[in-house]
Amino acid sequence: MIFKIIVALLLLSGGSWQIYSTRHYLKHLQAHGDENTSPFSPAALYFGYFYGVVFILLAISIVIN
Repeated sequence: MIFKIIVALLLLSGGSWQIYSTRHYLKHLQAHGDENTSPFSPAALYFGYFYGVVFILLAISIVIN
């Protein structure tokens, strides 16, 4: 039981950090993006948000079960 709670907290904090850092990178790109910006930046933003949401949903499902 305690192991599930620890794993859920780790996933929740990891997902929150992922969303926070992706948001920070988005603001950085909006302010400093130019022609030298990597063309893969939109994919990095998409997958950053995606993994953050997946981690948070996994944490919620662990707590519920």
